[in-house]
Amino acid sequence: TATTAKPATATTAQSKSSTYATVTIQTNASKNCKSCINRFKENVPFFKGVKEYTYDPATVKLTVTYDTKKTTADQIRKQISDLGYDADKVKANPAARAKLPACCRKESCGM
Repeated sequence: TATTAKPATATTAQSKSSTYATVTIQTNASKNCKSCINRFKENVPFFKGVKEYTYDPATVKLTVTYDTKKTTADQIRKQISDLGYDADKVKANPAARAKLPACCRKESCGM
């Protein structure tokens, strides 16, 4: 499902033991690329403090809900960069980007 939140927008909700925030992050993944979708699926849920995430392959945006006592939106962006993708204004780690399959670098997806 597409979201209309701006990439830098974060909202918070209080709970008894944690404070959660949600951020929507624009990536440069290939649209509808199964390798990109799987890379996010296999990594983002395991980032420290991440409670849940959704990925919209049509807009290539990640929406991440996280525990603000364990991580920050900027730390999540850095981890996405370390997967080889841009995360809002945080550029992809060049070494990680170079290791992505060609389709994830938009070289042969036909997109």
